Amino acid sequence: MNLPSITGQPVPIQVLQKLFWLRNIAITGQLLTVLLVHFGLKVHLPLGPIFGVIAFAALINGLTHRRTLKPTPSNELEVSLHLALDACLLALVLFYSGGFTNPFVSLFFLHIAFAASFLGLPYSFAIVLLTILLYTLLVMFYWPLIPKPGHFIDVFDLHLTGMWVNFILSALLMAAFVTILSRIARSREEKLARAREKMLQNEHLVLLGTLSAGVAHEINTPLSSINMLLAEMEQSPPDDPWVQKQIPILRKQTAICIERIRELTNSTTTNPDDVADSRPLGEFAASVLRRWASMRPEIALQTSAVDKPGFPVRSPLALSQVIINLLNNAADASLDNQHDKIAIAFTSADNQLQITIDDYGKGFSEQQVDQAGKLIYSTKEHGMGVGLVLSHATLEMLDGNLILQARKDGTRAIVTIKPAQGLHEYE
Repeated sequence: MNLPSITGQPVPIQVLQKLFWLRNIAITGQLLTVLLVHFGLKVHLPLGPIFGVIAFAALINGLTHRRTLKPTPSNELEVSLHLALDACLLALVLFYSGGFTNPFVSLFFLHIAFAASFLGLPYSFAIVLLTILLYTLLVMFYWPLIPKPGHFIDVFDLHLTGMWVNFILSALLMAAFVTILSRIARSREEKLARAREKMLQNEHLVLLGTLSAGVAHEINTPLSSINMLLAEMEQSPPDDPWVQKQIPILRKQTAICIERIRELTNSTTTNPDDVADSRPLGEFAASVLRRWASMRPEIALQTSAVDKPGFPVRSPLALSQVIINLLNNAADASLDNQHDKIAIAFTSADNQLQITIDDYGKGFSEQQVDQAGKLIYSTKEHGMGVGLVLSHATLEMLDGNLILQARKDGTRAIVTIKPAQGLHEYE
């Protein structure tokens, strides 16, 4: 049997931050009210004890601020102890200023409201019991309000004035409190929405991974058979010269498919972070581009010199697949717009590698740019949108990102990725 922890459920550190700011308002309000009553309304108050309590509250609030700077989440027990301490300090101030006859005694409701909003039932009920106990003690024990000698003031008028000031203060605090609650609620809704979107993306990726593994297993045998048949046809070429010319091309394309399946199988048993390319970026880029050019010979690929060819590449197998996916998308987009060229550039800035790919297609609308890569979505007639989804997921795994930008004559894909692990700075 699992017993609940005495510390209760975790509470976001932002709750303590809100309590810190509300306590600042309370301390300021208490100081102003005490000064107004003592010097303005000429009602004798024991300023020493009252200022001592307020100073102690300010000290506690300073320590609370230091606590909020730590990223460690809070918990229900910690928040309830803060509320209990605040209630006791308020009771001490009220004890020296009329006890239960002080109209500000209703400020205990703020502690109850805060507890009910952020704490579970046991802790909220404990705060309720504490405030009831403190209120009861203030009925029996308190320092009465006494006008200074030579100054006469109607006690009832003083109480009515206090009720008016209390209403103003309570209204301001309630407005601030409700605003804080609404912001926290909106923040939670936004986080939940992002979490749901992320979960949906992960479900698609898991499905794609499962299907990819199954397809790789299924097509390995027919590809091997095709490769063997092509080898036999090379040894005994047919009479048609055109067919003879196509056999080496088919053999090359089939070999590429078999190699990709082998890489896919090997990648399932290898941690991408454990594979750091010992070759410089210049050689890695040239290798990937040669590999892609053999797959898409109909495209004219424009390249620029790599500014830092020694930049260490992280997880080259995964990164090369991202580049090939984006190059294929760019090539298809250009061909759809009657162009046969695309451009790619490798640059580095702020110790990060940046890969820019430009196509000369019809471009994306703002809505299409926002959708691309989040879900399986494609603007191509026979496209499935898988390439962008996998590219986004792979780069996220590598602490990188992919940005699509609309250009006047096409679309630009910008890949940003950090260097290999263990190499924090590259000179």
